[in-house]
Amino acid sequence: MNVETIDMGEGFNEAEAIKSLRRAAQSHGFFFLKALSDDESSKIFETSKAFFALPEEVKKQESTDYTHGYLGPGWQLLDPGTQSVPDTKETFCVGPELEDHSVQPPFYNKNTFPDAQMPEMRQVMTRYKERMFQLSKRLSRIIALSFDLPEDYFSHTFDKSPANLRMLHYVGEKSDLEQGVLAAGAHTDWGMITLLLTDGQPGLQVEENGQWIDVTEPKGTLICNVGDMLQRWSNDTYKSPRHRVVNKTGLERYSIVFFFHQNPKTVVSPLPNCGKPIYPEITCEEHLLSRFKATRQAPRV
Repeated sequence: MNVETIDMGEGFNEAEAIKSLRRAAQSHGFFFLKALSDDESSKIFETSKAFFALPEEVKKQESTDYTHGYLGPGWQLLDPGTQSVPDTKETFCVGPELEDHSVQPPFYNKNTFPDAQMPEMRQVMTRYKERMFQLSKRLSRIIALSFDLPEDYFSHTFDKSPANLRMLHYVGEKSDLEQGVLAAGAHTDWGMITLLLTDGQPGLQVEENGQWIDVTEPKGTLICNVGDMLQRWSNDTYKSPRHRVVNKTGLERYSIVFFFHQNPKTVVSPLPNCGKPIYPEITCEEHLLSRFKATRQAPRV
């Protein structure tokens, strides 16, 4: 599988970025992004590993809902048709904090951190989340231009975004495909785009033409993929790829994932030049809530 690379740093070239994104999104929906420094990558993983090493009773105190705080092993079953047990992972989420009673949790709520044990964690996580949010906004402009639309076409959808940052810790348990045991079951992502940073341990696979293909990114590079909302907006021109995590080594694996969602009230219908609608109109809120309901498996902790 040929994976495009887009340089969002000093080597950024808008025309090349548009062409690369278009090729990737139309073929399999995955591409690489060069955007982070080594220091940024190292700091976020240091924080992640330190948090998941905390005693279980401490982590459980930081549980709020499904997009804020700690989610223990067994909370999510991403592929009920294939998996016999939930994903073998634990999660810590940082979501938006917004006093808007017209939109209920799990979109907006209070973030909680183990400030006593890890006083720097709140700043590290919120700073990284904002970094990913600004990077996603830049990408949305490239996406708009790839459809020959004004670069600010999606700008009105950014306010009150329920974008969510997640630290993931996959436990050191080998996956068993025949028995339905996976680190993360096969799924598509639900929002517009996803930005993923891994610790370099293998495991991510993407489905292409019915085959599961390992994805290995250059060190420190973000993996970006199209989500369901962008596929719907593009009327299936851009692909939201099915992917999964398979632990072949039995080693622990850490990753940091940012899900870029639009305002929950945003209505998703085909872009102006994408032809006759394939899907009915839907709001981001309706789609996200339906996916939360379908993949929630067990109590949060």
